[in-house]
Amino acid sequence: MKRFLSAAFIGMLVVASAQAQTTDYVYRVSFKDKTGTTGTISNPSAYLSAKALQRRTRFNIAIDSTDLPVSQLYIDSVLNRTSGIYRVQSKWLNQVVFYAKSPTLVDTLNTLPFVTGARLVATYTAGIPKTSGISKFAQEEQQEQLLSTQQTLQLQATQDIANAGPADYGAAFSQLAMTNANYLHDSNYLGQNMTIAVLDAGFNNADNNIFFDSLRAQGRLKGTWNFMTDSDYVYSTAISGHGTNVLGCMTAENPGVYIGTAPRASYWLFVTEDAYTEQEVEENYWVAAAERADSVGVDMINSSLGYTNFDGGFTYTYAQLDGKTTICARGANVAVKKGIFITNSAGNEGTNPWHYLITPSDAERVFTVGAVDGAKAGADFSSWGPNGAGQQKPNVAALGKQAVLVTPTGFVATGNGTSFASPIMCGMVACFWQAFPQYTNLEIARLVEESADHYSNPDYKIGYGVPDFRKAMEKQQALTVYNKNKETQNIFVYPNPFSDNVSLMITQPVNGELTLRLVDISGRELYKAKINSKSEPFFNINFSQLNLQRGIYLLQVVYKDASNVIKIQKL
Repeated sequence: MKRFLSAAFIGMLVVASAQAQTTDYVYRVSFKDKTGTTGTISNPSAYLSAKALQRRTRFNIAIDSTDLPVSQLYIDSVLNRTSGIYRVQSKWLNQVVFYAKSPTLVDTLNTLPFVTGARLVATYTAGIPKTSGISKFAQEEQQEQLLSTQQTLQLQATQDIANAGPADYGAAFSQLAMTNANYLHDSNYLGQNMTIAVLDAGFNNADNNIFFDSLRAQGRLKGTWNFMTDSDYVYSTAISGHGTNVLGCMTAENPGVYIGTAPRASYWLFVTEDAYTEQEVEENYWVAAAERADSVGVDMINSSLGYTNFDGGFTYTYAQLDGKTTICARGANVAVKKGIFITNSAGNEGTNPWHYLITPSDAERVFTVGAVDGAKAGADFSSWGPNGAGQQKPNVAALGKQAVLVTPTGFVATGNGTSFASPIMCGMVACFWQAFPQYTNLEIARLVEESADHYSNPDYKIGYGVPDFRKAMEKQQALTVYNKNKETQNIFVYPNPFSDNVSLMITQPVNGELTLRLVDISGRELYKAKINSKSEPFFNINFSQLNLQRGIYLLQVVYKDASNVIKIQKL
């Protein structure tokens, strides 16, 4: 019997056929080696900037095969065989990403002798997007934000911002004061000569936002790239303002209203988040951006992004978030080996059935940042560690609940998310590293952790806790002065003269309990405390509650049957 199709059904077939023609399938292909690469280890300046080479020289990092470009011979062979169109590559992971019209290329690709694996990592039914929309990750976090224009206008009108802290910082002061990072700024460490790459979902209006006027005017905005659209435009109102919020936490500078944690650093802005969907290719965009950041010579990367499950059904297991398995984690670990310091948000999964970290915050060498509230208690939404291998995560925490932000429309508001704790911390670390450039990225990470308020009892919600950058700063200043003067005494005090705080360092091992006594020149005891020198060789003592008068005091340190008496001066 002859069958007839209705007009409506014929129309649907036409639409489906047109859709099939516009569908793009994105593939990730891994190669076994780099035969035919255009680069050589002996000529790294052909593919690395002078600043990138300076970082390698500074930290004695050798140029190796991971620095060499992917073989163009292999890439061309893959594209010619599949009629594919190049998207991005990863020299670190030796991979290429391309798109084609066929959904069945994996088996063909795996037959090539130089291919070690191929995978379909994205499907775009309307073709590869040409503009970035708001990513799923950003949408979820923006739902948590309190970005009310009416509220921000009211804040400004009632002068709450100006009264929230010192005149210059405005409402942002509490975010710095929580970690004593304002002490870094007071010492003129504002991020000068530090370069930070921001990997995010979009920087809506960051090109004309008043909070970034100095960033643009001073030439500290070094460049941009949108890896999703393959263009340099990252500011469209069609894309997310999530990156604008994140960037503002670090570099916003509007005296009297808001100042970020690294207001004088330089920045690269990279969009790596896919529009409208959450697909595996986003990990490749992330790694491509990290490689670009390395090649242009950044010191740090902030990534307020992360992945666990994707459209299409693929989901990482908790065991796979072991710090070295996911594409993002593998790329992040290489970046850190290249001398880059990476801060990454822990994730906002704390109240969800999946309450663990997201990748690349699971990466072994990434500095993972959780969120706390104003009382330094772990935020309920902040993701839990450890990673899948049992490694301590997060590393530290910063304000992420009711964090103060700048908006794409040029106002100040509050928002919730580890996405904001991470850049707040990133800027602080940038200023601290600026003060002590002799240390490597991993050494800086350890020093920041050691200063945190839960260092002796870390947990899997806030890690080592909230750092104290004044404590970290004074400890390193004491070490610097001590090494310079080559003191031989067991006990060293810095600064001397002092204002309110004294840093005490035990320069030679002393096991057991110490007794500290502060007396005036008449011998009257003003302060006494016992400490365990075996667990901590460095102490910060605050004498502000004593209301000491200017003059000379004696600090006595008693241990076992011996004692040291050190003369200190109160300014």
